[in-house]
Amino acid sequence: MGTGINAEAAAANADARRRKEENISMEGTEKTSIYLIGIGPGSADCLTWEAVQAIRQADVRIGASRMLQVCEDICGEEGHSAEETCYDAYLPNEVMNLIRKHTGETIALLFSGDIGFYSGAKRIRDMLKEEETAYDIHFVPGLSSVLYLIDKMGGLWEKAELVSNHGTSANVPAKLLHHSQVCTLLGYEGQVADICRRLTEVGLGDTPVIVGERLSYADEKITKNFAKNLCESSFDRLAVAMFLNAKPQARRLAPGISDDAFIRGNVPMTKEEVRAAVISKLRITDYVAKDTPPVIYDVGAGTGSVSVEMALLTETGTVYAIEQHPKAVELLYENRRKFHTGNMEILAGEATGIIPELPAPTHVFIGGSGGNMLKIVEQVYQKNVNARIVITSVTMETQAELFTLAEMAKETGRKFDMLQMAVTRTTEVGRYHMQQAENPVWIATISS
Repeated sequence: MGTGINAEAAAANADARRRKEENISMEGTEKTSIYLIGIGPGSADCLTWEAVQAIRQADVRIGASRMLQVCEDICGEEGHSAEETCYDAYLPNEVMNLIRKHTGETIALLFSGDIGFYSGAKRIRDMLKEEETAYDIHFVPGLSSVLYLIDKMGGLWEKAELVSNHGTSANVPAKLLHHSQVCTLLGYEGQVADICRRLTEVGLGDTPVIVGERLSYADEKITKNFAKNLCESSFDRLAVAMFLNAKPQARRLAPGISDDAFIRGNVPMTKEEVRAAVISKLRITDYVAKDTPPVIYDVGAGTGSVSVEMALLTETGTVYAIEQHPKAVELLYENRRKFHTGNMEILAGEATGIIPELPAPTHVFIGGSGGNMLKIVEQVYQKNVNARIVITSVTMETQAELFTLAEMAKETGRKFDMLQMAVTRTTEVGRYHMQQAENPVWIATISS
């Protein structure tokens, strides 16, 4: 940096000292000014002028070592004030302790990317609000690395689905099915390979993928390839990925896939009308609570008709299709690939042996229990007492189990509802149309 810039920095530091003095009220109470600053992808060249000024004027600068390097780049040693302190810290509790240590000073908190996009700034902001101390908080936006990559490739981000897999989790294959481009922050070196393997497993191996490593730095690298060719690749942790879909599917608003669309074989399948009723009774939403995606069990999944429909209706949730019969398991894999349901996990084996190893469910459909319905329900409630359960029955033996569950629900204060569906279809016989009745199905719902 030149002499002129260092002179600017010195003037900025003098101004910071003046502002610090102004922050002391007539009663002598010191007021701490805190700047939450998005530094962009990493290079000082990508900082906004507002961010540059805020960093220069701060008495204290806090951030991970990579972010503190930005301070060196824009300030230089000659521009540092005598009181200046830099701290290599990013864990929320560590940052808050440093803030308390420097009461009455101007503090710059540095965060990668933009402070409004999956940023650690959110947690710090919430913790500042919880304190009784009055802070003067300023928000300084930055350039997200996701937007940097999109713009770099000449794309438009107005229709992009922006997610993160850094410190959180997003199902890219499920998102990609309904969006022309999905862009994500990454959390570890092999994450692109993991996503690409999943895309390939569900029939989306020809998906174009663009990976940007160390964006904005001198050693920036951008890789373009198909998902099927990146299943063993490793990329820098400071990476962003774009996944492109030239023909995204329209998002389904309700179940209604034709029975004929599924690969069926000789395995029993929950028919279209019953599927619609079952899914309606489950009342699945994309988020059960704030930032909590649904976890759905399909016990006795059969061909996977219910699993597929549920997976297509949620982009954030995961459907666990549990099936013990080998031929049915084969069909589950085939239908998952046909419908590209990347948020559908297939688990082969008896349900009571699998459920204890799964995450706690929010919704459970039991289409087949192998005579273990009561134990399955017990295992579900051991994981989540508020899980919503829907069960279908076509035999008198299963109906007897449903009556037992009705009594159990009454004893535990849960709601139990049961209805019968009897579907009759028309079929052509020569020049006539005859009515053909399906077996009646009982549908039971247990809810909190």
